[in-house]
Amino acid sequence: MALKLIFHSDQSFQKTALLDQKVIPSLSGKRNPSISYMPSCADPRRKVFSQTETYYEKIGFAKPVFWDPAESDHPEGRAEFFSRDLIHLGSGQVGLFMQRMNMFKLKLDLEAFLSRGGVLLGVSAGAMILGPSLGLAALFGEKHKGIPLAGLGLVSFEVMPHWAEHNLRAREVAAYAKKNQSTVYALDDGEVIQVNGAKLKFFDGTGKEKSPVSFTYS
Repeated sequence: MALKLIFHSDQSFQKTALLDQKVIPSLSGKRNPSISYMPSCADPRRKVFSQTETYYEKIGFAKPVFWDPAESDHPEGRAEFFSRDLIHLGSGQVGLFMQRMNMFKLKLDLEAFLSRGGVLLGVSAGAMILGPSLGLAALFGEKHKGIPLAGLGLVSFEVMPHWAEHNLRAREVAAYAKKNQSTVYALDDGEVIQVNGAKLKFFDGTGKEKSPVSFTYS
């Protein structure tokens, strides 16, 4: 399975528009790909979704389709969600998002979507659950009873978003990587990691390739 993944720390017109206009068509092979959106937790008033909807429209893409399996998990809705070119996994609570993934058994559907050439884009929490572990979220204070510690495991590395807010704790992240024999890539707001098969590319907020801020166990 040749993965096509995009990791965001955040999305904003000022910081990531040029990157998404470049990376999304490149990976999807379409100038204006169809987009599905899944929230990390309940969004009954569509407050967070409306911001994402406006963002994609503003950068010239089609309106994303909202799907929350907790609201309606009919086979037709699920099929439509996974039929799109790109799936956007929203920001929010990391552990609760992964709990939702497990509750509705979405991992196999995501893997099938990727095997068909679909593009998976995660923002903040939506990016963190793509890795093997949610340990970084716990390290930085996210604590909920019954929350899983394992991520989707689609990639072997972990990401630490919003790095400018956390870089004073770099020693803790380095110790975490060493203890757990993990590779952690730090992402600042406006930066992106692109995965295309076995190739990883790191972009700064201007759209230029950059060397990653990383922590490894070796």
